[in-house]
Amino acid sequence: HRPLLKEFDKIPCFIADHAHMFLIIFLCLLPLAIYGYTHTAVYYDLADTLPGDLPSIEAMDRQSEHFDTSTSYMILMDKDVEPLTIHEMVRKIKKLDGIGSVVGAETLLGSNFPKEMLPEKVVSELESDKYTLILITSDYNTASDEINAQIESVNSIVKAVDPGAMVVGEAPCTKDLITITAHDFSVVSWVSIAAVFFIIMFVMRSVSLPFILVAVIEFAIFINMGIPAYTGAVIPFISSVVIGTIQLGSTVDYAILMTTRYCRERQAGNPKKDATRIALSTSMKSVIVSALSFFAATFGVGLTSSIDMIGSLCFLMARGALISMVVVLLVLPSMYMLFDSVITRTTSGMGGRKMIRKNLVKSAAVLAAFVMAFNLMACGSAVTTQRSEETVAEELLSENEGDETEKETLKNVLRAAGVSEITEDDYGKSETVYVNSEADGSIKDVVVSNWLKNPEGKNELSDISELTDIVNTKGDGKYSENNGKLTWEANGADVYYQGSTDRELPVDMKVTYTLDGQEISPADLAGKSGKVTIRFDYTNRSKQNVQINGKDEVIYTPFTMVSGIMLDADKFANVSVSSGRVISDADRFVVIGYAMPGMNESLNISDEKLKDMDLEREDVDIPDHVEITAYTSDFEMPMTITYASADLISDMKLDGVTKKLDDVGSDMDELKDASGKLVD
Repeated sequence: HRPLLKEFDKIPCFIADHAHMFLIIFLCLLPLAIYGYTHTAVYYDLADTLPGDLPSIEAMDRQSEHFDTSTSYMILMDKDVEPLTIHEMVRKIKKLDGIGSVVGAETLLGSNFPKEMLPEKVVSELESDKYTLILITSDYNTASDEINAQIESVNSIVKAVDPGAMVVGEAPCTKDLITITAHDFSVVSWVSIAAVFFIIMFVMRSVSLPFILVAVIEFAIFINMGIPAYTGAVIPFISSVVIGTIQLGSTVDYAILMTTRYCRERQAGNPKKDATRIALSTSMKSVIVSALSFFAATFGVGLTSSIDMIGSLCFLMARGALISMVVVLLVLPSMYMLFDSVITRTTSGMGGRKMIRKNLVKSAAVLAAFVMAFNLMACGSAVTTQRSEETVAEELLSENEGDETEKETLKNVLRAAGVSEITEDDYGKSETVYVNSEADGSIKDVVVSNWLKNPEGKNELSDISELTDIVNTKGDGKYSENNGKLTWEANGADVYYQGSTDRELPVDMKVTYTLDGQEISPADLAGKSGKVTIRFDYTNRSKQNVQINGKDEVIYTPFTMVSGIMLDADKFANVSVSSGRVISDADRFVVIGYAMPGMNESLNISDEKLKDMDLEREDVDIPDHVEITAYTSDFEMPMTITYASADLISDMKLDGVTKKLDDVGSDMDELKDASGKLVD
């Protein structure tokens, strides 16, 4: 049957887009939650939790109606204390607020009446060999703040007379219970929090995530336990420790589930917003199902239980499940967005340098696939200066302090791709434009990297540039600028520098995604299964008007676009590409597609010409887009690299191929002449 709970597509996007709003709500509710948590009233008298129709409870209620019942407790003190001292002690106790009566052997007889005149049976009820008993009745209820204060005062008066004396009974025991549980519950709560804190720290290998997750979880607990303070409800005294530990344990599951996916997406190179959306979309259903199941189980018990303590605890757990669900789905993503830089710097495997090196190695792997698949060489035509894989590896890992293992791995990848044979011009300037884009192809920022070649070892090199935020990427040489002209301190070496630009790119790229024929956003696609299509559409904006045979024609710059993507073989199958190749090593698919946007328009081959050549339109149709199709069981956003060059065709060095074709043509002519002679 169809899933009863549909996939959540729009909600994760909304939450990620409005993270700051939920963060503001969190900050506004936090003081209210803390106040409510610290001011919630609790009860300790367990008799109040029993059903009113029990025979014992009905009897107590009738007794209270017809008789002046009160709380009573006792004093046990040394029987050798002087009667006058006892009388003075009793006098002080009777002056306390809420004291009904104080009854003992000395108070009944008076200090001048000899106790020896009383029957032994009567005396034995109030005295033993070591202790004398004094009964106290109070107008206050057991476990109330008033009687607890009264017992404290009585105890101080008694201890002043007899340090070994004791105040005993139900009310003093309940007071001791309140004191002990207040301390024990606080210790238990802190121990639980500390245990969860260190579990998260060691499992997630992070310093910051334990603080963030525990703060979010405790916020949910504070809201749940603070609501009774605003509704006027009184809850059992064990609620704080029971709900605190149970809600802490259940909520941390939700939080770890989502945080694990968030960290994995950030490690894969996705920006924090996309990582947050993916974590939400893949975890939301699990969190909601788990929370609603917990709610249903506990809410049902709360409805059916006739014991107030059980019902109250179950209602608190049911409400806590819903509150935790909402907090984890709304507040925790806001924490990802706010503290992303802290998380990436304090979590193992997410550090800035390590992530950069990881992406560099992945980039080099895709680059190697490009080279092997198309057998193309890098930009440049004169074979004069050769860069080894050692040099390339050094440059890719510069500024990132790559260790020898990473460097060796990168060298092997580049060596397999034939990078060791990459050649450059001795003179001039080499410029590379790096575009950092969103998953849909929209541009985030553009960085231009320039290489000024210095074969003669000059001390200064000049260049013309409109870049901003210019920095020297290799070396300490500085530059001066005069009306766009840069003069660099070269000191006999080449100059490498980068800068930013806001100029329009000559080629635009748009990436669209479809799942089972329906267009879907990259964030919503994460974690889905089905037939997925990734389409790269290129728009060539570089063109000029020229005259050909007396006619004005529009000619586009012959850009060749090469887009590559790496797919996990455990999650993708049946991978194909519209124009290009698919390479597999059993663990992953390397997909490379190419397109030449604007070439069809530039050639403008008419239907008449096609007919004369006995060709169909599709026979000469040059692709202007790349479309990758695959079946996925758990879509994970891969890294894509697109390479654009206007010199790629010339760099393929087809002169030798042309010569070979001319030789084949000559051989065919000779064969034709020989055949004619044979016929003759």
